[in-house]
Amino acid sequence: MACTLNGGEQVNELTMPRGASVAGKLMCRGSGVTEVTMNLTPLDRKDYAKELGGCTTVTSSENGSFLFTNVPADRAYILSARIRGLAQLGALKSTECTVQGDESVLELGDVTAEKGNSLTGLLVCSDGNPLPAGTKVRLSRQVPTEALDATVDKEGRFEFKGLPPEAYDLSVICKGYCLSPENESIEPRNKRALLGLIDNDIDLRVKLDPGEQPQQVGAYDGAILERPSKTPLKGIDAP
Repeated sequence: MACTLNGGEQVNELTMPRGASVAGKLMCRGSGVTEVTMNLTPLDRKDYAKELGGCTTVTSSENGSFLFTNVPADRAYILSARIRGLAQLGALKSTECTVQGDESVLELGDVTAEKGNSLTGLLVCSDGNPLPAGTKVRLSRQVPTEALDATVDKEGRFEFKGLPPEAYDLSVICKGYCLSPENESIEPRNKRALLGLIDNDIDLRVKLDPGEQPQQVGAYDGAILERPSKTPLKGIDAP
């Protein structure tokens, strides 16, 4: 909660609302899942970026139970689980929920992780040269932010597993190379990432051109972020 205080000798009194609580149980194959980071993220991007400063996290307990406390009320949120902690078992689809009033408790019941999607891919250099050693692919979810890295093998292949169905950014860390604008899902402003939806298993072919990464020019705007939530992640067609 942000506010402006007057200076001088005046006494400023602040009243902090108690907030609400959000409770549930993370399940997979009929059993509770422990030690997984759960995220509660404001649905409104203004709340996410400014007032609330990001998402709130808790860790599921021994029987899969989780409890968020002191949650600002009368707002909509997205409930999700950290991909890295759940990927070996499955994936939890992000769910919207609305917290009604101070001191209320929103009971979500069982939230169930199911089979996650996989992303496999191949990096190809347009000049025909082999990829430099240590090349990595970074896959980032948008809300809440989470980055997953995969090291590329000598043939240029990479893989991510346990992905919930949502939009992602894919970028490549490769010395002397950058993403080619020929990749269909290239972000149009900065051309530093591919943006798209992963809602099933995808095998991706990504083209790299010689050159340095373009400089960042501002943040993604609403129109740019809207597209990947509906359009599958794509690179180039296979020859």
